Amino acid sequence: MELKIKCVNTTTSSDGSQYGKFVIEPLEKGFGTTIGNSLRRVLLSSLEGTAVTSVRIEGITHEYTAIPGVLEDVIDVMLNLKGLVVKTDSKEPQHLRIDVDRPGAVLASDIQLPAGVKVVNPDWLICTVADGGSFHADIVVETGKGYVAHDVPRDSKGASIDVLPIDATFMPIKRVSYNVESTRVGDSIDFDKLTLEIWSNGSIDVTNALSQASNLLIDHFMQISSITGQPVITPSIAVEEKVEDDTNTPTMTIEELELSVRAYNCLKRASINSMAELLKKSEHDLLNIKNFGKKSSDEVIERLHHFGLDLAPNPEIEEEV
Repeated sequence: MELKIKCVNTTTSSDGSQYGKFVIEPLEKGFGTTIGNSLRRVLLSSLEGTAVTSVRIEGITHEYTAIPGVLEDVIDVMLNLKGLVVKTDSKEPQHLRIDVDRPGAVLASDIQLPAGVKVVNPDWLICTVADGGSFHADIVVETGKGYVAHDVPRDSKGASIDVLPIDATFMPIKRVSYNVESTRVGDSIDFDKLTLEIWSNGSIDVTNALSQASNLLIDHFMQISSITGQPVITPSIAVEEKVEDDTNTPTMTIEELELSVRAYNCLKRASINSMAELLKKSEHDLLNIKNFGKKSSDEVIERLHHFGLDLAPNPEIEEEV
């Protein structure tokens, strides 16, 4: 039985983000969900991406201050830089520069880029310079995986005291959804058709993202299939212990989920302040919070899935073997 993989649709938005829809069929019964869920989790959490990790703004030594001649304060500029999407094939940190001596909006297109680096969203606003003002900054973009809070130690040899670290969200895939339907092979309809939809920030092509995620799974399954009672080492990958309760997760606050005001306030009133505290709760626990309804619960689950995370299982539901 030959497996068919078809790209049904790909589009690129004005902001550079990409969407792709893929159909995989026919699959043995049950494998649609197995493959769809596995690919979804790897796409969301395990692909390499780029992110701004630090900025140095001339005349500024800490983030809790205003920038002379600029309408936004330092915190606002740092938040805007988190939305900058950069594409590069290099694994080394990339150093970008902004020099603007005119009034008006400072956009991503104003950034001076080294060779081999491209800004995906050139119309992205960084700050606004007032009359008579100017804006000069050095930006560092790095390649990584997952989410790294700025208080997690990085290689800071030679770093200047006025370098401001920024929380880095490296995940290039913004959203993944899949749907499984029955499909026919000859006279039998006992097969699965998997439809996979992928949204990326534009720093990676969605087709390439699907290929990378598949290869990551293959590399890991190859190690498992070669089990002989002795440790198996595959040079193509470095096996890292990647669990939902890893060292990065406790450093994340629920603010990073960017929830609605209602859901955020309910969690705060329930003394749920960090991602680690939230991941210990089941959907049943959340629904028991005062004024926290199903809509808020679905919102939290969707945002957690963006980071490749899930709530704890409901206590009354037994997992099927």
